[in-house]
Amino acid sequence: MFDLHAERSTRLIYPIAMWAAARRVSLANLKVLTVGPRTEGEIYTLVAHGFRRRNITGLDLISYSPIVDLGDMHAMAYPDASFDVVLAGWVLSYSDRKKTAAAEIARVTKPGGIVAVGVEWGRKSPEEVAAERTGYIVGSATRLRSAEEILALFGDQVDRVYAKVDDQDIAGEDVGDLLVIFRLR
Repeated sequence: MFDLHAERSTRLIYPIAMWAAARRVSLANLKVLTVGPRTEGEIYTLVAHGFRRRNITGLDLISYSPIVDLGDMHAMAYPDASFDVVLAGWVLSYSDRKKTAAAEIARVTKPGGIVAVGVEWGRKSPEEVAAERTGYIVGSATRLRSAEEILALFGDQVDRVYAKVDDQDIAGEDVGDLLVIFRLR
């Protein structure tokens, strides 16, 4: 069965693996938080790419999985500087308090840690999508429109950007992803 969460998460995992390989960093030793995995698919995708299961923590507001902690990305129960890598794949789109979520992600990430964020973008407004397809607004009515807007949520905590996909202005399709992988100070 196709797991959209697992498939999409590889768009964030590959650049992290590339960074780790270039820096001779073992993925197996990195402590990882994945925000919004919903199912185990994203966790096992991380394992398949070399991360060690015991070093991976999943956090979601809703999950049936015993290996995903239940909690809110706006107020995480983890200590400061707990994780080497934090993945926030397609979850910031659901927040009406994106700056608060970004501050929490930065808080639980170790200094020098890697943050990977993916969000969807679309040419149509949330209201148009609701009228045409869903009958309701999916996620927050306030969309992130560029990788720069994602980075701005983290402000001066961003030290270095390793990967960025922000080419919707030339994309031929009407929907796609914005991706940014960066290191925190």
